[in-house]
Amino acid sequence: MVLLHIICNDRQQADEIADLLVSENLVLSTVTFNPISVVQKERSGRIGRTEQTMLMGRTRSVLFNTVEARLQEAYGLNMPVIYSVPIVNMNWQDANILPEPSVITES
Repeated sequence: MVLLHIICNDRQQADEIADLLVSENLVLSTVTFNPISVVQKERSGRIGRTEQTMLMGRTRSVLFNTVEARLQEAYGLNMPVIYSVPIVNMNWQDANILPEPSVITES
């Protein structure tokens, strides 16, 4: 199991993604943090700060590529940042809600 971190441009995009992932049974549930402060170096070399929205959701690690493909399909050039963090401990019975790896098909 992994915890998806999806950094969205705004709350609307985060809400759309949450609905998509939950309705397609790609995550157990989602949690949204709004706003978050993102600090990064800009191309000019200056330090830039933006407010964005973070969406988190628990899923099977084998579903990561499916989630990424669905987001790429839906958002293209407006693709949010997505990465996963391994989950070491949790209530493992929750994992049974998600599809087994043998029934997963790539989009």
